[in-house]
Amino acid sequence: MRPQLDRLKALSLVRGVRMQLHWHEKPVYTFWPNPIVCVDPMVRRNVARLADYGWTFDLQVFTPQMPDAAHLARGLSKVTFISQACRACRRRLGRPASRLAAGMACRCGWS
Repeated sequence: MRPQLDRLKALSLVRGVRMQLHWHEKPVYTFWPNPIVCVDPMVRRNVARLADYGWTFDLQVFTPQMPDAAHLARGLSKVTFISQACRACRRRLGRPASRLAAGMACRCGWS
């Protein structure tokens, strides 16, 4: 992973990395092979490396994954996390944005 990050560092406009860690029982909405990606040790190690570059991590997950996403963020305090609300939840799955916000605040302790 570090060689790829080093190559990106050469691009002066790179400020962070976005990774879609969405998992859904319907494959069309899934970007990862399992629902517990946020607790995967490889993911944790690679996200932790972003601190060495001073980069942010834009995290995209579905509401049921938010507790694991919060655990990932709390465990990597040197990385700034940006939570991306998934518009597909609202548009395709019928989940309003307020439910996403409530999921982050109530289920994960985020504000």
